[in-house]
Amino acid sequence: MSVLNRVKEKRFSTRLLLSVPVAIEPPSDPGRPRPLPQSCTSIDVSDRGIGLACSSPVDLADCVLVLKIPGNDGIALPGRLCWSARDPKTNSCRYGFSFAGEDGPEKTRLRRHLADLLLDRSRIGGRKVPTTIQSDLISFANRRGKRIVAFYDHPVGEMYKPDTPFVVMPPAYGEHKTTALLPAYTFAANGFHILRYDTTDSVGESDGSILDFTLSQHEEDLHAALDYVENSFQAYPIVVCAASLGARSALKAASCDPRIRALALLVPVVDLQATLTAVHLEDLVDRHLRGHDYGTMNVLGHSIKADHFLGNSVAFNFHNLQATLEDSRSTQVPVHVIAGLRDTWVSLDAVKLALESISSECKTLYLLDQSMHRLEENPKDLSAAFQHLVEQTHRSLLPSVPLAFQSPSLREVVTQRRIEKDRMRLHMDKRMEDEREFWRSYLSDFTLIRQVEDYQQLASDVVEMIGPSAGPMILLDAGCGSGNLAFFFLSGRRPLSLYVGIDFVHEALLTAMNTSKTLEPMRRPAGEAAPGSYTFIQGNLDASLPLRSGTADQIVCNLVLSYLNDPLGLLREFVRVLKPEGRMVISTLKPMADCSQIYRNVAEKARSHEQIDQARTLLNNAGGIAVKETHGLYRFFSQLELEALLEASGAVPLSSRISFGNQAILIAAVKA
Repeated sequence: MSVLNRVKEKRFSTRLLLSVPVAIEPPSDPGRPRPLPQSCTSIDVSDRGIGLACSSPVDLADCVLVLKIPGNDGIALPGRLCWSARDPKTNSCRYGFSFAGEDGPEKTRLRRHLADLLLDRSRIGGRKVPTTIQSDLISFANRRGKRIVAFYDHPVGEMYKPDTPFVVMPPAYGEHKTTALLPAYTFAANGFHILRYDTTDSVGESDGSILDFTLSQHEEDLHAALDYVENSFQAYPIVVCAASLGARSALKAASCDPRIRALALLVPVVDLQATLTAVHLEDLVDRHLRGHDYGTMNVLGHSIKADHFLGNSVAFNFHNLQATLEDSRSTQVPVHVIAGLRDTWVSLDAVKLALESISSECKTLYLLDQSMHRLEENPKDLSAAFQHLVEQTHRSLLPSVPLAFQSPSLREVVTQRRIEKDRMRLHMDKRMEDEREFWRSYLSDFTLIRQVEDYQQLASDVVEMIGPSAGPMILLDAGCGSGNLAFFFLSGRRPLSLYVGIDFVHEALLTAMNTSKTLEPMRRPAGEAAPGSYTFIQGNLDASLPLRSGTADQIVCNLVLSYLNDPLGLLREFVRVLKPEGRMVISTLKPMADCSQIYRNVAEKARSHEQIDQARTLLNNAGGIAVKETHGLYRFFSQLELEALLEASGAVPLSSRISFGNQAILIAAVKA
């Protein structure tokens, strides 16, 4: 069976599969009157273009149209026809338009309107998605009057009844409500009602900027959420389920708020000082206490006012293990914890000590053998852990009521996650200038990773999977960055007539060029000509490649595809540029990859102060990539999805493997 037949979404781009009515009006053109359909239905839509299905054919070539999408007052955007085709299944006519002009108020309104439409699952893919769990978008104010945006998850058609457990889910630091979707739906599938929200002064839809994030405000918002469910639902009993650093404020809240009847904690950070030291390779808390001024800096993957954050953590007693133990001893409710044995940021001994200090006799610890700090890396193990969490929480609150555990529908979870990530992406700007600056910073410190065994294995796998060279060949390295793969390809291990590296970061290309120059003496004996040449081109991989068709023998694209707006478009460009039977190797981080141990290895390889600074920056930027994934700006593909992309591009997948510390998927393919 073709991979394409097993994957529902074939475009894998930033277009949203939405079905909405769209009216089409021609511009003023008295010289070319033509009948136009009164209305069409969208197939997919983004802020850059739209695909339409119309019941009857119409000649729209060379005609600039105005697409009026229903909204509060109607949204009008000029569009130009890009393609047309007939759908043999429905006998409808399909048209593709690109929106003309620069970003402006109408495109901003379009993004917001699309975000609202995404709340209606019946519009996804043009058909009703069967649901057992309903997610209602709501908002309420915290005690300072700031707006908090949340989802209320509950069984479809079921009103809240007294004595039904109600789960309040604050987000982890730097994350939004969608990251709690799987545990929320697991609780909801078993009769719980759930409120998951974006905290203020953080990411997401609630008020404030993450620059001002503090743990005390995170805790205050939790108390405000408790106020809301108490006043709106008369909810009792209430469970708080929190993850990572969010679990720290949840523990403090449970130590003083009697409305919390149980805690469910996922990979809880119990020693902030130790976690910050592990991530940043210096004791931020100690240096702050000794008067060091950090200003605004990247803390755990986000730029925040570090002195404000650290000072607040010390003032409100969040900052170290001793403070956590004090809160633990004041907590008298059941506590159930899930932790990862391979978590490099949180000490398991510290977690056990904090759990042992809980005053309640009802407490459990569930360990995931293969998990690091991002539990989602191992979904099968995580499902069993969430079952344990739900069962133990239910038993703690309702010991006399039996529970027949039910897993949530994977289809429902995937559909709702896509809806929420698409909404989040539409609320955020992914500007080329911001992306260029992010990757300039990232790539400036990425050369150090060449010394790490996991990356060396990844590069070796790429070289091996691209296959042997039948004489001098032309190889394209798409997204070459600072030349890490060039280092392996140009070190004399294989004959190349030409290596071509393309990237959109100018500074990275200069580094790659310098790397290649230093390799020249290694690539030839004294007095002999170099076995091949190299060139570097600054270019945008979301545009057409600056190469003629059929010119490249081989193409590699290493850890790049997930960061593009249109990955399928790039793969089609690869097929165009390749010679007949040319090969490509594509690698991408797997969904919810956890590279913390890999980058920890980078830090351990650092020797000089300069290398330590590079490692620290690399760790921060790696956290930034993870954040962009959770916000829907980046998408990491499963092996099945990556194979489907390749098939859709016209390539034939040949082989695959897992590499880069078990965090990356590699697939070799050939031009059909």
